[in-house]
Amino acid sequence: NNKKNIWLGVWEKNENAIAFYKNLGFVQAGSHSFYMGDDEQVDLIMIKTLI
Repeated sequence: NNKKNIWLGVWEKNENAIAFYKNLGFVQAGSHSFYMGDDEQVDLIMIKTLI
């Protein structure tokens, strides 16, 4: 297994999930906009380096 990173997306307004992932060692690497109906939403892209 030569995987070096794990990535995930989390809704920017989900503060509990963001804090949870940060506690696991994830850091924000970017963001991604998407639409739910007519509403624009933003996912934070988070990454963690694996040992």
